[in-house]
Amino acid sequence: MISENGGRQPKWRLFDLSKDYGQRNDVIRQHPEIAEQLGIAFDQWWADCLPMLENEKVVGPKLNPFAELYWKQFGGGPDSPSKR
Repeated sequence: MISENGGRQPKWRLFDLSKDYGQRNDVIRQHPEIAEQLGIAFDQWWADCLPMLENEKVVGPKLNPFAELYWKQFGGGPDSPSKR
């Protein structure tokens, strides 16, 4: 399971969007059963997604090829001094 804060233990939040459009009042303590159901659904979704993450550990190019083409056309590059 993952968490928005990057930790191992999820820090779920729950909002009543019909009354709280700005998501200011976390109601997870008032509805632990809903939070548990949503957590189970999320875990199932994540388990279904994992086999499809084929390129998860692929190492990309050292430099972005589109950036290289841009620098070739317009000058500059990763080591150029910034123009302020």
